Amino acid sequence: MQLFAKRVSQLMDEQSVSTRMLAENLNLSYSALNNYLHARRWPDLATLRQIACQLHTSTDYLLGLCDIPYDNQLTEAEWQLVVSLRTNTPLE
Repeated sequence: MQLFAKRVSQLMDEQSVSTRMLAENLNLSYSALNNYLHARRWPDLATLRQIACQLHTSTDYLLGLCDIPYDNQLTEAEWQLVVSLRTNTPLE
């Protein structure tokens, strides 16, 4: 759980995303996200997927299953497809 919290915090810092901003984008309360960031609670699977999508990374990276935070091999169109699939929303 500590690694998850550390990685989310690092990505937020790198991308200049505040806790309040991420919580709003995820439709979470500030305190719920804060619990994840301080390793007091785990997010559910849907929230985990949304966090990864918002921070442009994989759930594998957040969970410590791989050490590559970003896949720089994807084009913008490919990345949009990945985001669409992760969020279950159609491409525009």
